[in-house]
Amino acid sequence: MAAAALLLVLVASGAVFGAAYLRDRSQPTAVAFGFHDGQREVGVLDRLQFTATRPIAPAAFKAALRMAPSAPGELHASTDNRLFTWRPSQPLADLTEYTLALSPLRDASGHEVKAARWRFTTTVEPRVVGLTTEAGAAVPDQGEVAAGSHLRVTFNEAMDATTVKLLANGAPVDLRWSPDGRSAALQSPQLKIGSLELSLQDGSRDAAGRIARAWSIRASVIFQANVHTLQLKAPALIQVPNDPAARDQSGLQAADSVYEYDTEGDITRLTAVYSQIPDVVGPSRSARLISFALARHLHGMLFMSGLSNGSAAQLAAAPVPHADDLVPGIFYRTGNRRPPNNLFITGTSVQQNEERAGIPAYSLERGAVHIPGGDEGASVSVSEHRSTYTYDAETATYTKAEDGHQLLDAGLKEPLRIQLLIVMHTTAQTTSFVEDVNGVHALDFDMESGGRADFYYGGRHAGGRWSAADRQTPFKFELDGGGEVKMPLGLTWIDVVRS
Repeated sequence: MAAAALLLVLVASGAVFGAAYLRDRSQPTAVAFGFHDGQREVGVLDRLQFTATRPIAPAAFKAALRMAPSAPGELHASTDNRLFTWRPSQPLADLTEYTLALSPLRDASGHEVKAARWRFTTTVEPRVVGLTTEAGAAVPDQGEVAAGSHLRVTFNEAMDATTVKLLANGAPVDLRWSPDGRSAALQSPQLKIGSLELSLQDGSRDAAGRIARAWSIRASVIFQANVHTLQLKAPALIQVPNDPAARDQSGLQAADSVYEYDTEGDITRLTAVYSQIPDVVGPSRSARLISFALARHLHGMLFMSGLSNGSAAQLAAAPVPHADDLVPGIFYRTGNRRPPNNLFITGTSVQQNEERAGIPAYSLERGAVHIPGGDEGASVSVSEHRSTYTYDAETATYTKAEDGHQLLDAGLKEPLRIQLLIVMHTTAQTTSFVEDVNGVHALDFDMESGGRADFYYGGRHAGGRWSAADRQTPFKFELDGGGEVKMPLGLTWIDVVRS
């Protein structure tokens, strides 16, 4: 009897357990949210977590989850696919109500996953939202800023000025606050050339006492001449002679870059490239075949004073936007220079003629230069152009002497200051047509095949390469160790030499 009773108890217990198990297996899978529904003061960079009672395939969970308003982020699953974590890739909007909606789906074992909806509201996280110059130009991280610039730091909230401490290369900076407490001008002495790191010291708070997010930015303070310029729609390429009788030229300091190359008669010519044009550039002379190649690569408009018959035929066969002195009113002649080196052009004329030509808008990429390591490069000789370059540590620029003459910008009456020097190695073929009155044939430089390049910046030298994907693509400069060399905000001088 006792054994029979025990058997009945076991059978009954098993039946109860089995019924409970079946009821549990028949229940939908539930998902719980890490914050309670309607929670406020959620951090704008807080992670959002979801816990499921059964494993769910990550792709299925991601497809079923929606956020409104939408925000970029990444969803990660635990190894057992029951815990899901969403991390914002940028801060959520301040003081904003977000709604999370989970649509019905099936878990990994085929069970129904219950639909759910949650709401939360973000807090305000005091933070720096921008660093700008007095002209309103944004200063990006790893960017460049002209020496002597006055900077302003802007916050997303009114700040408690008594708690905000800004450091420049580790030293405190005096701040002059705007009336609304949202921005402050740096009142320290003018920025000195070199590396600059600005950072917000821990403990800075907004007017409501909330702790500000950590912030820092690195920039390069560079020499930049104070020259009045006009913004251009597309690059302007101006032909400038460089024989001794043409020196010193005006307007070169304001150029983005200057390409120097050999022509006939053992002299060099310059193609000066501008995204912002100074009041006067000149003198100007005729173009060469390389000028057309540069205009194509840089998507610009060429300004020149004429062409040989052979070069004119080449231009007619493969046109680039251009303007020359055959059209009255584009150039003008001065009375204080001897012809032919008395032909000049104004910035206003360049700007107007680009608009008149309908050239498409185009901007060349520029940025801070990063050349790690390298060897000594404070003194550079480019024998093909009879040029020497000398590094000046005070301005972090190179000066240039050619034929023993130090080059000046005649408009500024100051030495040219070159921030980045590139020696661009290529080849050149002598053409079948005569280029000048002395019967010398033209040179045709290869500006498409790529080749070696030497970079001189900050008194250091590094080797690399230049390339062009095709004849319509801007040049790309790369270091041997990897990394692209971009054109800085200051003047870049490019010696195109035959290797």
